[in-house]
Amino acid sequence: MPVLLLILMGLDLGSVLYLPWFENWFEPEMTGEKVDFLWKILIFNLQLPHVLAVVLVGSALGLSGGVLQSYLRNPLADPALIGLSSGGSLSTACFLMLARLENWVVSLWGYVISALLGVFLVLFFLLRLAVFLDRLGIAGIILIGIGVNACLGAVLSCAMVFLDQSNLNQVLIWGLGSFQLPSYFLLVLSLGFWIVGSVGVYLILDDLDKLNFGERAAFSMGVNLQKLKIKVLISVSCLMGVAVMLAGPMAFVGLLAPHFARYWTGPRARFLLLGSAICGAVWLLLADLLASFWIEGQLPVGIVCALLGGPFFIGLLIKMARRSRIC
Repeated sequence: MPVLLLILMGLDLGSVLYLPWFENWFEPEMTGEKVDFLWKILIFNLQLPHVLAVVLVGSALGLSGGVLQSYLRNPLADPALIGLSSGGSLSTACFLMLARLENWVVSLWGYVISALLGVFLVLFFLLRLAVFLDRLGIAGIILIGIGVNACLGAVLSCAMVFLDQSNLNQVLIWGLGSFQLPSYFLLVLSLGFWIVGSVGVYLILDDLDKLNFGERAAFSMGVNLQKLKIKVLISVSCLMGVAVMLAGPMAFVGLLAPHFARYWTGPRARFLLLGSAICGAVWLLLADLLASFWIEGQLPVGIVCALLGGPFFIGLLIKMARRSRIC
């Protein structure tokens, strides 16, 4: 219900800021069929694709955050932890630098393909390291994620030095989390990645529940930890691919959505992950509505997510510290 309400609000109060019941928004002579035609263009060609993109990205980030927190058994795990967002950012910057050297015309599809390529290159790298990570246990993903993020961040900083001002601004805005106007074909492609990632998550729900008892207990109950790690990486990568294609990195959505869901669903994986997807969509829809009223809709949604998520994150840390003192 909250998602449907926010979707309806987003259709009317989004970045176009159009209220269809106010006919005086138009010129006096634009009434009747002209108003109806313009209303359809605004809703179906501008607002509806944007709102659908927000829902897809929010649910994908919430679901991927819930999966990582359940798998790593770490309440501070975030989808960006394993370096997928950094890979997409670096690949996008390299594409823009190459386009500048070759005088290519940069389109939205160039951003999409280059960012996806970066995400799946990082995934391939992580899968190649899966054998070595297995020796470190589940903590190996956290450790390798910190290393990958540090390396890719340093290379991205070097690459940005060689970008001109316009391309540099584009990379910075994308890196802050900004929705571009997607086509319906891009939405269908993103939905395909979302479905693949969600199906992958559905197939490992029982294994994630067993993992709550510890690695040894899960292994004794028949969980193949090596295969589970690969399935988690592939599923999270597909879900992060949705965010990369449509918006770029979004701070705190994947981190906080599972915590909001846990109050209502409890720790069981199948309910927790469904709640995480819903909470992620609601969180991002709210942030998008707030961003649409700020500086005429030009403020990146990722900045609003960070402004809203920061206080929640600090409160979460304080709550965890109090719990540890009590225990």
